[in-house]
Amino acid sequence: MRMEQIGSAAWGFRTLALEQQLALSAKLGFVTHELGIANADTDIPTDASPETVDRVKKLYEDYGLSLECAATGNDFTGDDAPAQLEKVKTVIGLCGKLGVKKLRIFSPIEGHGQIAGSFDQLFHDSTLSDGCIENSITHPFQKGNGK
Repeated sequence: MRMEQIGSAAWGFRTLALEQQLALSAKLGFVTHELGIANADTDIPTDASPETVDRVKKLYEDYGLSLECAATGNDFTGDDAPAQLEKVKTVIGLCGKLGVKKLRIFSPIEGHGQIAGSFDQLFHDSTLSDGCIENSITHPFQKGNGK
């Protein structure tokens, strides 16, 4: 039997500190809250220390929320697209340390540039895929223009 779960997205809470995000998500009755990584000012950084990883896990536990999904900021459309890809690879490794199993990756808006010649090459980068496989992470994509 399929069971639907409702959670909150990191971007909608980006002006609040993580503990405030979790308190509000728990108060609203959500079962999970998407963890923001290296996007908004209140997100955890890509170089989070082991102590920060442990603190994040404990906060989720304290608020009775499942730490199963995260999101990071990128769109792969500018000249810095190769650096953004490297950032996502780093975030995947951090997700592995956190036990996060779903990472939302924002995809390019149509017509706004390309990396390595094509969109397909970007998301079929073997080291990105290998990192996801190694850390048991699925990566749902959010298309930039909402279509």
